[in-house]
Amino acid sequence: MEPIAFGDADGPRDLPVGGDVGGRVRGPDDPVAWPAAPLFGDRGPGTGPRFAGDLMLTLAREGRLVMGEEADEVIASLERTLEQLRLREQGLKVWDDPSLRWIGERYPAVGRFVVDSAFSEQVSPGLLAQALRELPKYVEAFRIARRGGPAEDR
Repeated sequence: MEPIAFGDADGPRDLPVGGDVGGRVRGPDDPVAWPAAPLFGDRGPGTGPRFAGDLMLTLAREGRLVMGEEADEVIASLERTLEQLRLREQGLKVWDDPSLRWIGERYPAVGRFVVDSAFSEQVSPGLLAQALRELPKYVEAFRIARRGGPAEDR
């Protein structure tokens, strides 16, 4: 697989790029290049699985996912993310209920948040609900991994 130069503040670095369904590898001169198909599915970004909560739980329960104290930071970050996702879910409820639209008119910041929530759902339909189902699995998996697996739970 040919690499594509990808620049950042530290200079260029090489990243592999994926190909078409037919297997042609896209190069740096192609108008569209994205990471390899196994990351995203065979139709480009956003087409593959987005979460692996069940896999993470299985690995943790089998003792193959073991983490130290860094798990606490990961768990805290995931919990903050879940809190934000639950707020977005509330924003969608306001969007969907015409009797609540006055809230956005009265409180412009809330109105912008509601519109952002609705836009996110339109761009990636179902992703919010999927994240709300899957991220708690990650939290549980990292809690198990922090304890060193289920054998230490007993």
